[in-house]
Amino acid sequence: MQLFPKSACKKQVESENKDNPRYRFRKIPALNENGESNFQYKYGVGFSTEYYLVLKNRLDKNEWMAKYQQRPFVRGGLLFPEDELNYYNGVPEELFWDSCPTELRAYEEAHREQLEEQNMLMWMNGMYISNAIMSMIGNSGWFRGKNSEPNEYPKEPFNL
Repeated sequence: MQLFPKSACKKQVESENKDNPRYRFRKIPALNENGESNFQYKYGVGFSTEYYLVLKNRLDKNEWMAKYQQRPFVRGGLLFPEDELNYYNGVPEELFWDSCPTELRAYEEAHREQLEEQNMLMWMNGMYISNAIMSMIGNSGWFRGKNSEPNEYPKEPFNL
């Protein structure tokens, strides 16, 4: 499975239609080659050079170049340390990167079943906690009606 940046589609459209007179592609960077704003207009409208310099210092290089300078690039390296990466649905690393997504459906289904099982266990834990609380404080006069049965903690596990 290979991931492409969002700009890949735009680049494809540009390359396919570069000679087509019906298409025009304009790329105007926020700062020109002298580091001055291309959008500073008369009467205080537009965006000043200072505005863009503050923005540039707040953003990482990739975001600044893609959004404001119209020159996106693929970020190299890992964003996270390799030992902190989680792999999709327990798929081994070599299969994750080298397989077609349709080949990973069995892993996805196994993961979904595992999540359903965890969800059921959490729900049952909640039921046990609820019964424990009700058996302790639910029998007081504050919670129990005059004619209601006393709350008791289950003596055996719930039937599945």
